[in-house]
Order: sequence, then C-alpha cells, then structure tokens
Amino acid sequence: MTKLQIQILICLTFTILLGAVKLTSQTEISNASDFNLVTAFGFKSSASYYAPNGNNVIELIDSNRKENNIYTFDLKNYVFDIGFYYSITDELQLRFDIPLNYSLLSEVYLKDTNVASTSYGKRLIRAELSYFLPENYKLNLLYHLMKGKFNTFLEAGLNIPPNFKNGKQNNSDFLYYSSFQIPIGLILNFISNGDWVEGRLFYNYRAGDFSDEIKIHLEGGFTSVPDTKLAGMIDYTISSGNIDESSIFNIRQNPLKENALYLGAEFFIKLHKKIETSISYNVSVLGKNSWSFGIFGLKANFSL
Repeated sequence: MTKLQIQILICLTFTILLGAVKLTSQTEISNASDFNLVTAFGFKSSASYYAPNGNNVIELIDSNRKENNIYTFDLKNYVFDIGFYYSITDELQLRFDIPLNYSLLSEVYLKDTNVASTSYGKRLIRAELSYFLPENYKLNLLYHLMKGKFNTFLEAGLNIPPNFKNGKQNNSDFLYYSSFQIPIGLILNFISNGDWVEGRLFYNYRAGDFSDEIKIHLEGGFTSVPDTKLAGMIDYTISSGNIDESSIFNIRQNPLKENALYLGAEFFIKLHKKIETSISYNVSVLGKNSWSFGIFGLKANFSL
C-alpha cells in the first residue's frame, strides 16, 4: 500500500468514526437542540491552470535557465473539515467548521536533453513546496423560511482568516492568502418522494485584496434503489472584479480573483440504519485565473 493510499485510508476511517451529519445533498435543518459533529475529507489535484485569458496551461518556462528550462507542475490539496451543526430552533441552525488544508506543490523540469550532462534523460526537481494551515474559520446561520415540498432558506456567515488579518497567512515561497469574508445567500429546493432539485445563489463579500464573488450551485438527485441516492451538480464562481487577460497566473499563490465552472456527481448509500456514507467527484471544465482541479470527496454519518 502506497503512502497516499495509507493517508486516504486513515482520513476515511477518522471520517466514518466521527461523522454525524445528514448526508442528503438537499439542504435541511434538524429538530431543535439537535447537535451534530461534522467531518469530511476532500482531495484536490491539478497539473494545469486556466490563464486569465482562459487558455489551459500545462507547462511553464524558467527564465533563469538557458537550456532545458521547461517545467511542469502538480498541485495537491488534502482538506479535512471538522466542525458541528446545532439547531437552535426547528427553523434556525448554527454551523461552525474549520477546513484544514495540507497543500503540496511540485515543479519538475522536462527530460534533460543535454547528452554531456550527468542528468541526461532524467527529470530534475525544480522545487517541492508545502504548507499546512486552516483555510479559514467558518461561522454560518441557516434559517428555514418556507417549509414543505418547496423550501426556502436564508444563509449568512462569517469566514475568519487563520491569522485573523487580511493578506498573507504564512511566510514561505508557497504563499496562502486569505481575508475576512461575509457570504450571504438564498437557497431554494423542491423535494418529492426522495427526489429533489435545488438551487443556491450566494454573494461573498471578501475584504483586503480579494474581489467579491457570486457563487451559483445547481443540483438534482433521485432515488431508484432503497437506501441509495445519486445527485448531479453544477458549481459556478464568478468574480465581481475584472480579470486582466494580460496578467500572469502565479502557481505559488492562491488566486485573488477567479472564474471557475465545475461539474460533479455524488453517490449516497446507507450501509446500516445508523451509518450513511457518500462519495463525490467534481471536475473543472472552464475557468479564468483559476486552477483546473479534479476534486474527490468523502463524507460519513454515524447517528448516535
């Protein structure tokens, strides 16, 4: 078993042991005074990005080298999210969670073509960089405004950067930027016989150098086999600021503004009357000034 497989197995086991949140994709609020522990594991990987002009880039040039100066890059994010949901009333729910992010960036030169070199035919490492810290501290309130087959929710939150200030959150060659954020949104869904459709529209105010964002989420799900569900999803992030098509994307820094479109699917299965799990995959199909991620996710629910 490889090191990566061991890491995934450990995270999955921890998730199943601690998870205690309803997994159905459609938004719901539990009964008053219900308290749920929340855990989830996500793995994001990318070997390309969408430049500010929308072109997909898979190779870069090291201007400090005259020969064999082309290199590729590989970004991996391991995100472990832990927190809780508490239903203050039947209509109002408080959520708090901390997504912990371990990111690795590898830069590797292409095959050395200089026959006189001792590294001829090899791929030399240009850099291997990493960081580990919370993405932010998330506090959200969800209010169930209209109930029934057709449901309406209002949501507002506060995202606090790890260092409690806008800007750089670490000091290294691989930088993570964050800021205070206030997401405010409207959620609508229609549920019938276990099938559902849902739409979410959020405006995310972001302080500091970040541009505000508009986030759109659309999903539909159905049940065909007892204790299983399948859902399809579309996620679209639109920056409120203009993206300069002549600017350069920095792979050693998370973008301050981006446009990104993702398509995804999620499968739910109840393994036992007290254990539910889900597995999901999302992939970036279009973007500007953004990473071209493939995202693998795991969730679990252990009812007490």
